[in-house]
Amino acid sequence: MKKSASTTLISASAGSGKTYQLAGRFLRVLLEPEPGGGRVDPTTVLATTFTRAAAGEILTRVLGWLARAVFDPEKRKQLGEIAGSRKEPTGAECAEVLEAMTERLHRLQIGTMDGIFAKVARSFGPSVGLPPVWTIALPEQAARLAESAVDELLAGREGAEVRKAWRKFKGKAPALGLRAQLMEIFEEMRIDLRGMQSDGSWERDPGPQRMSKETTRQLADFLREFAPPRTRNWPGNLLKMQTMMESPPLLLDLLEITPLKKLASGEKNFDKAEIPKDFVQAFALSIKDAVRELVRNHRLRESALLALAGKYDQARGAASYSSGSYTFREVEAAALQVATGLDSEELYFRLDGRIAHLLLDEFQDTSRRQFGFFKPVLEETTGKGGYVLVVGDRKQSIYGWRGSDPRLLRDVEKVLPEVKREILSESFRSSRAVLAAVDRAFHELKDSSLFEDKPVYSQAAAEWSEEYQQHKSSPQAASQAGKVVLYVRPGNCSDRVRAAVRKQVVERAKAHVDKEQGTLGILCRTHKLIPGILAGLKSRGVEASGEGGNPLTDSAAVEMILSLLSWADHPGHSAARYHVCAGGMAEVFGCERVPAKAVGEDTEARDFLKKLRIEITDRGLAEVMGGWAANKKWREAGTAHDRMRCSQLVESARAFDEGGGGRLAEFVRRVRTERVENPRA
Repeated sequence: MKKSASTTLISASAGSGKTYQLAGRFLRVLLEPEPGGGRVDPTTVLATTFTRAAAGEILTRVLGWLARAVFDPEKRKQLGEIAGSRKEPTGAECAEVLEAMTERLHRLQIGTMDGIFAKVARSFGPSVGLPPVWTIALPEQAARLAESAVDELLAGREGAEVRKAWRKFKGKAPALGLRAQLMEIFEEMRIDLRGMQSDGSWERDPGPQRMSKETTRQLADFLREFAPPRTRNWPGNLLKMQTMMESPPLLLDLLEITPLKKLASGEKNFDKAEIPKDFVQAFALSIKDAVRELVRNHRLRESALLALAGKYDQARGAASYSSGSYTFREVEAAALQVATGLDSEELYFRLDGRIAHLLLDEFQDTSRRQFGFFKPVLEETTGKGGYVLVVGDRKQSIYGWRGSDPRLLRDVEKVLPEVKREILSESFRSSRAVLAAVDRAFHELKDSSLFEDKPVYSQAAAEWSEEYQQHKSSPQAASQAGKVVLYVRPGNCSDRVRAAVRKQVVERAKAHVDKEQGTLGILCRTHKLIPGILAGLKSRGVEASGEGGNPLTDSAAVEMILSLLSWADHPGHSAARYHVCAGGMAEVFGCERVPAKAVGEDTEARDFLKKLRIEITDRGLAEVMGGWAANKKWREAGTAHDRMRCSQLVESARAFDEGGGGRLAEFVRRVRTERVENPRA
């Protein structure tokens, strides 16, 4: 006898007990008897989330809850209260399920989407273009592979073609930072653009189009007689247009003039006044020509973009294959490519396990391509009476840069029959003051004056407000004191505003620590704000660490050692040399006789660097570095933070040595990018 399908879609706000619900419903599936007798095989329940840490938390919560429920009636009562549970389980039933789970622990399907795609890709191997043996690339490995791909791409005859395509794509000649810009733009984009071919039109483009001489003359005559509205910005724009019409302008340049740009976008007003009808009529045809030229230019840029992406992807894919190291995005792309069209039996064989029940967490971070993989699994699971739970919150969608689409939370309802919607908006984490501030800012977003004259933004805000659920505090959280204060700093210069914000944050954090009020979290809008705040806190004697740690370069002592290693790897690195020789610690390194700037044949510097490289080769980087860190002068000059970070640097060097070593530049790059926890923060 087949069970009727049970499908649930939960919108879970932050701090609303989502993990509790996931763990509880996972156990509900296992504890509920099958129609024909027996219990669900725990290896047939697939639970996915976005990070390994979250997957580990779900598994820990499931096993811990089940183990305690064997002996604790209160825990069994909680399981009986989970939505959809038919009865409270007995201690014997909990013990039976716990035994089944622990026996099959190595085959439980609780993990990340990345993990699932890796398993599929690994099972197909060479048939999806992967080498027989491959691994997931660490961030520093991926960076090195990207660099080698770009170096190959820019070399020789193809390099000239790449630069030409870049000029068409960006509208200007390649800058000195072309190498870094290629990696930044195409490292992620290349996978999304696979299968899209350039039409080659960018190579045949005759160049930007200009206004005809006759039209230029007619508009120049019109502008000489035109009487603009008496508002603040019209005179300046009129002067710009009169100057522009002295010779036939580029059509695209018309759209740089604000009133003409307004007309092109369909707006009728400029500078709080209606644009005169004779002006609209005079420029109507030229505006149409400019818009057509804009569209043509965008198509040319797209053509060049696809050409660049294809060339980069080819070079980058070759680098991954030869090294046997792949990013999660590459593995996902390979898995999705081969999984399209697979029947369920083949897929389950590749996954080494069937899927009878499905729990999908953080669904707002799922991409359309990933959903294409899970859609047939969802349909089959519900078709066979399995349990499906989808959990997400569009407010927490932060992976748009990876293609995530929170609208899938609505689309999934079309796939799930008779889906039950639940909303978790009671926060167990935040006080009433915090939740009230959030609701005030976002609930009436559609009425904000920020979106006046911006119909696209206004429509997006209306959709947001339509689905927004106001928060409430749980009794425990509501008892917490709380306060929300908005600090406004005047100024048009972003650097000054950022500095003012940084100063305010540091002062508030220092005051909090001085009062010994417990730990403090600081949430930043972007990563680039974090180093400045951490430096400010450190200067005020406040121990702090970024989430997941910071690079060891938050220590001045570590920076000096890295400068020495950079100089040793690249003897012409004048900035690194000056830092080492003029920084007051040259005696520790043994280069006190080396001048901070190269003089003459520079014999002292050459001899010192040669000796240093030999010493590192003979003794190992960690041993040499440990000697510097143990030096009395070095320890006395640094802070406790510096000494702790130098100790961690030595451990990192030891791991580098044990891994076979390599160029010092590789170690420096790793240290600058790898996050290491500060145990004192």
